[in-house]
Amino acid sequence: MIIEIDPRVDIVFHNLFGSLEHPRLTMSLVNSLLGRVHLPKAVELKVENPFQLALYAKEKDSELDILYRDETIRQVQLEMQIRWHEGLPQRMLHNWTQLYQRQLLAGQEYHEHAPAISVWILDQPLFHDGRWLHLFRCRDEESDLVLHADQGIITIELPTWQTWYNDGKESIFELLNR
Repeated sequence: MIIEIDPRVDIVFHNLFGSLEHPRLTMSLVNSLLGRVHLPKAVELKVENPFQLALYAKEKDSELDILYRDETIRQVQLEMQIRWHEGLPQRMLHNWTQLYQRQLLAGQEYHEHAPAISVWILDQPLFHDGRWLHLFRCRDEESDLVLHADQGIITIELPTWQTWYNDGKESIFELLNR
């Protein structure tokens, strides 16, 4: 008997991509995405504590789906988002800023920040532009100059990719690895 298990459900997603039992699967996904947007690939991923507790009484705690640190100390956040909500773009930015901001301890210099990349796998289209993969960075609108390479939010829109795939285009692995 075959039981269909939806990999988008939190507990399944965490078991597939957030455990040490499937390191090659996670490395393959993360590195394919990083390579696709021309970011350095991870050499080794180590699962980190995904809980970001508030430092002050009125701050909001955040819980990341899965948090990795690669061999170069870059942080990679991997999120699966099944439900769209009005504040989703702000949540993406909030989680990324939490990830980045909480790296430094008292006395450390700002240049000691490690790059932080957030990867969001979305079960609903967010942008409706026909593209299934986006990389967001802080850029100057006139010159397209990137403020600093530390920042990146990657989104993957599964329904847009599914349409692409059903239209006879390449598989997701072919797309990611070209």
